[in-house]
Amino acid sequence: MSDSSDVMEGVSVSLLATGIRVTSDVEERQALFSLLANAVADRLESLTSEEVLLVSRLCLDHLLVAGGGSGGEKGKRDDRVLTLCLAALSNLTIPEANTNLFLSITLEKERYNNETDPDSPPPTPPPAHASHLTFMLTKFLEHNPQLEQAKSTEEEEEGEESSDCWEHVASVLCNLTQVEDGRRLLLRQSTGYMPKLVAQFRSKSVARRRGSVASFRSCLFDNEVHWWILHEVRALTSILLPLVVATPFTEQERKGMDPLLWMAAAEGGGGEAETETREEGNGSEGRSEYEQTRTPLPPRHEQQVDIVKMLLECLVLLCQRRGVREELRKRKVYPIVRNLDYAQEDEGVSEIINEVVQFMIRDEDESTPIDTPIDSVKGESFGVGGGGGGGGEQQRVDNDDVDEVD
Repeated sequence: MSDSSDVMEGVSVSLLATGIRVTSDVEERQALFSLLANAVADRLESLTSEEVLLVSRLCLDHLLVAGGGSGGEKGKRDDRVLTLCLAALSNLTIPEANTNLFLSITLEKERYNNETDPDSPPPTPPPAHASHLTFMLTKFLEHNPQLEQAKSTEEEEEGEESSDCWEHVASVLCNLTQVEDGRRLLLRQSTGYMPKLVAQFRSKSVARRRGSVASFRSCLFDNEVHWWILHEVRALTSILLPLVVATPFTEQERKGMDPLLWMAAAEGGGGEAETETREEGNGSEGRSEYEQTRTPLPPRHEQQVDIVKMLLECLVLLCQRRGVREELRKRKVYPIVRNLDYAQEDEGVSEIINEVVQFMIRDEDESTPIDTPIDSVKGESFGVGGGGGGGGEQQRVDNDDVDEVD
């Protein structure tokens, strides 16, 4: 493969795309896709608009086939091509200009259908690849993290490796939400995407968690959606659960807190407490065989520092209005982030925790009105502001398994 890579190093993206379209050999197609994914990464800044659109259409077409959606053997997946297509799209959509070109052929624009206005323009027909984007997002979001453990155990018994090729959609989605049209797509209520997106925060896949949290965070830069996010999507527990450490809460702190959160802290804390008690004993004397062989419970909270930071930044963004701040206080955000700060040592994490704490303990100006649900929350979609609002740096996903393919 390395020899062919050296030979094909100077081959243009368009020539590789042509080779992929004409070949009928599976292994040859996979090899060409591997070269294409790396070529896109190497020549990212020099790709023309025509090349961006060419790669976008090619990858979307093959995603549909390789993913078992259309054009191939029903139910038959080509995981290698699927992964390589997503690798190419993840690299391709890093520049904002490329993202806009990709969405121009995939995103169905708002359709005008005002019967009372005879001068209104006719509905805009959907682009040819709109269904391809829907297929990709559906495959990613239909994944149920709660079934991951059972599935991996079954596969281990059968001697098979667990495979989740669709996890790499998270990197693409993170890139798409850098622009307004991408954020608007996720926030469109009729699609039901947002509740499924926050469910991915609990996945065992780091790629799924990182891309999903980053995409969600980008959508929070417009505070018009915050009430809907809290009360309709009910995303707060999904944000907080990965931040809960093994320190049980007091009875007073549990009042108003989602039981799932304080139970998670109690379960983790119980495991560590048992371990500490056993260690204080004299050797193995007086302990059962089970107690002697039992290992401490692993940490339950998020271990990836960058994901922890993004989750905390979500809380900072949600604190921009008094009504939401009052809600976060009632839901006991403060003791959760306080315990997290006690349990971790990263200074960057502590700085963001301090921002959250300052919002939680501040004295509110009584003249500031408490927010109520606004009209836009009840509508079909939102007017989404800039993803880099507030001077914040747009979070991007660098997935080693996706960015470069050997």
